[in-house]
Amino acid sequence: MLAACFSLSALESAAASSIYYAQDFPNATAGNIALNSPAIDWRGYSGNFANDNSSNTASGSGFTVSNGTGSDGGAGYVFKNGGSGKGITYTSDFTPLNRSSMEIESFTFALNNNNSTDSFYVAIQLDVSGTPTWFVNATAFTVSTPLTWETKTLTFSTSASEWYNLTLDPGVSLSVGSMLSSDLPSGNLIGAGIYTTNGLITAGGPTQNIRFDSFEIAVVPEPASLSLAGACVLGIASCRILRRRKRD
Repeated sequence: MLAACFSLSALESAAASSIYYAQDFPNATAGNIALNSPAIDWRGYSGNFANDNSSNTASGSGFTVSNGTGSDGGAGYVFKNGGSGKGITYTSDFTPLNRSSMEIESFTFALNNNNSTDSFYVAIQLDVSGTPTWFVNATAFTVSTPLTWETKTLTFSTSASEWYNLTLDPGVSLSVGSMLSSDLPSGNLIGAGIYTTNGLITAGGPTQNIRFDSFEIAVVPEPASLSLAGACVLGIASCRILRRRKRD
C-alpha cells in the first residue's frame, strides 16, 4: 500500500506541467526600450520585407517595448503601432526544448488592442533535421473589449490543420504559406513568439495600435519519458518492499 501511494505521488509529480519560459517585458525607464535589450532579448520584424524592429525605440516604427502599465500591473509591454504592417516578434532566449522528452503544453500571453479585429497568432520555430523552420498556428486571438488586458491561451497540438508554413527572411520576406499537409514535424523548439495581422492569418498588418505582454511556454513530460519514470518508480518501490520482507 505504501509502495502504491509512493508510486502514484511520484508519477503525478512527474506528469505535472511546468513553465519552461516566461517574459513580462519589464521597462522601468522614462521611455521606450528596444526588444533586443539584454533583459528582454526578443526580436521584431514588420512588413512584407520583414523590416528589423529589434533595436527600435520609436512608437511609430513597428515593435518596441513601452514603459506603460502591463498586464501584471508592472511597467512594460510590447507595443506596435497601427499601420506598420504585419509583424512577428519572438525569442530564442531559452535552451532548445527537446520535444522527445518534454512536449509543449500551451502558450499563454496577454493582449490589449485598440480594436477587436486585429489578430495575434502563435508562431514557433523548430529545428527540423538541422534546418530552423517557422510555423504559425491557425488560431486567431483578439480582444473582446478594446483597451483592456485579456489573457489568452493556446493549447498545443501537432495536428496539420492547425499550422501553416511561415517564411521569415529578415530584410527580404515575411509571409504565410500553405496549411500543413501532415502533422507538425518533430524537432526541438528553438524559437517562439507572436505573429500579428489585421484579421485573417493571410491578411495585412494591424490597423490600430496593439499591445502584447506576459508570454509563457508551459511543458509536460512526453508519454515515453513518463512511462520510463513510472517504471523506475515502481522498481524503487518493489526494492523497498523486498528489503522490508527480508528484514521481517
